[in-house]
Amino acid sequence: MPKTVTLRLPDKTYKQVKTAAMSENRSISNYIETHLLEHLFESDFVDDVEMSSYTRDPKFSKGIESALNDVKKKKYKIVA
Repeated sequence: MPKTVTLRLPDKTYKQVKTAAMSENRSISNYIETHLLEHLFESDFVDDVEMSSYTRDPKFSKGIESALNDVKKKKYKIVA
């Protein structure tokens, strides 16, 4: 069931959001929800530049390898 959230914005920010929502032919609420979901989705992933820095790090590669071995041996605990 959808929840109602009250959001307090400075006048300048509200005008910017309203203008942006109108330019996309959306309600303010839909605009905020859509862009919030996009942000949350994007923050769950690592971009290519950051990932390449990880893959070049020997400690990272060793840690991933160790974790995969633990999974294969069923040595892990799921935390909810």
